[in-house]
Amino acid sequence: MVHFRQPDGNEISGTIAVNPVDPFILLVSVDRDTLKENTLITSSQYPDGRGIVNAVVDPTRYNPIAKLVTIPTGHRFLVLEDVIYNSAGWENADGSSTTIKANSIIEWNGSAWTVIFDPATSIATTYVSNLTTGIQYKWDGIQWLKSFEGEYAPGYWRFDPEGA
Repeated sequence: MVHFRQPDGNEISGTIAVNPVDPFILLVSVDRDTLKENTLITSSQYPDGRGIVNAVVDPTRYNPIAKLVTIPTGHRFLVLEDVIYNSAGWENADGSSTTIKANSIIEWNGSAWTVIFDPATSIATTYVSNLTTGIQYKWDGIQWLKSFEGEYAPGYWRFDPEGA
């Protein structure tokens, strides 16, 4: 077991293993029960908020129409790159263009993509989980990172060989 103490005092726990291909790399699997609660992001589809995205995508390589055929209302993506003009699969139902900035969270409202998390105006730490992979991400005001990733100084991490 490995334990990481966060700046807010919260401790994240998980297991580690040595990468069988490269013994200089450790593989970490985090216990989801020790992660922070996801931030509830509200929208017209989820007025009480929802703390997940259906997937994290690079819109230059992912076409939601080709992948999903029909996009379910309320479907959310964390978008890694800018969507500009009529990028394949990213236009609205009426054929109009969609412009989305990288690092935004967008939601399909049944007829158009709407930005529900704007990185340009979101300075608060935000946590969301990727429903596809189960990985939780943290917005630090600049970028999205896996919520447990970072550099941990001595005293902010520890190994527990007994697993307790």
